[in-house]
Amino acid sequence: MNDNKILLQIENIEKALKELRNIIAVSSEDSEKEQTVSDTITEEVFNNLPARYIAEKSAEESDDEEYDPDEFYIEDEVLYDYFGKREEVTIPYGIRKIGKSAFQNNQTLKKVNFPETLREIGENAFLQCSNLVEVNNSKKVRKIGAWAFERCYRLEKIDVDSVKCVCFCAFENCTSLEMLMFSENTEMIEDYAFCNCKNLVVSIPQTCEAGENAFTDCKSVEVEGIGFVSANTQNVPETTPEVSYAPEEFDIENRILYKYLGKNEEVTIPYGVTKIEHEAFRENMTIKKVNFPDTVTEIGEYAFYRCQNLVEVNNSKNVTRIGEYVFCDCSELEKIDVDNVIEIGSSAFISCESLQELIFSKNIKTIGECAFYYCKNLNVSIPETCETGRDAFYGCKDVELRH
Repeated sequence: MNDNKILLQIENIEKALKELRNIIAVSSEDSEKEQTVSDTITEEVFNNLPARYIAEKSAEESDDEEYDPDEFYIEDEVLYDYFGKREEVTIPYGIRKIGKSAFQNNQTLKKVNFPETLREIGENAFLQCSNLVEVNNSKKVRKIGAWAFERCYRLEKIDVDSVKCVCFCAFENCTSLEMLMFSENTEMIEDYAFCNCKNLVVSIPQTCEAGENAFTDCKSVEVEGIGFVSANTQNVPETTPEVSYAPEEFDIENRILYKYLGKNEEVTIPYGVTKIEHEAFRENMTIKKVNFPDTVTEIGEYAFYRCQNLVEVNNSKNVTRIGEYVFCDCSELEKIDVDNVIEIGSSAFISCESLQELIFSKNIKTIGECAFYYCKNLNVSIPETCETGRDAFYGCKDVELRH
């Protein structure tokens, strides 16, 4: 069958399909049937299309992109290999699967645009495409194969709304991913699928089965209908972690702790809180020890201002921002983890005379003016890339700048 006959056949089918949709659309309860019929006819058409026609059809779908069919090796609706050297690649229309290792180790690729026909991404498909930033129009993909995006360190964007299964190690070490929200369509997320996606906040339905270490070292995991759970548990639990606290002691709204109303010496922040708002514990003279959940990433201005008996701040490893005057005049403070902190506001630790050692990682970008002013017993180590404000370490015992 030549291409002209195929085109004529398609035009006739498209006309018939349009009429069929109009008939079915009369009854809203038949919408699911409409989609089924549409998909069935579309699949029959695709089965008879030559590879070159599919690529040329893709060119017609776009106003801007120029296509070279010779850049793609396509057979039976599967894209097996890409031979081009473009930074932005649009997958030809009609492709239903990206085959094994099709783009593996492509260091040129920065952006890939999927057609609406794509349903599956094969194993190793984009493995170690370390400059890939955007995956667009993946809204109809149902399966993502093993190692499909592993070590795509710069990947920031992908739509997972229709995904049913994410396979073994599919996104391992995708350290630039920040937010993914899976829908009720998602049934299975296999072992190590998002392992070491350290900046990722992920939301999954309660019905989803998660494998061993599926979210190890992610920033946080939320199970719909349950709340936040520990990202480092072996499997996603069926209930929220048990923490003993009195709800009436905390003023919490939209995962922000606005005020602590209790009188305990040791306080455990409820799991799920992401921010401690400004002045939440201000001038609390009772508190001696505070335990953060894994979910806290920000401490607002004056949050612990003049808590003069506070000695320990535990599990602050996921905090990325500490606001102005947060621990100012906490003269007994000895312990706090700053490993993932990116920004410290002005005067945040003024006169914390009991602090003895802080070692900042390469994550730290900014330390504001007078941040550690007159922390007279403090030995501090910071990378030389960190920007520091005036008198940030005035009166400290020792300051080391690391290369």
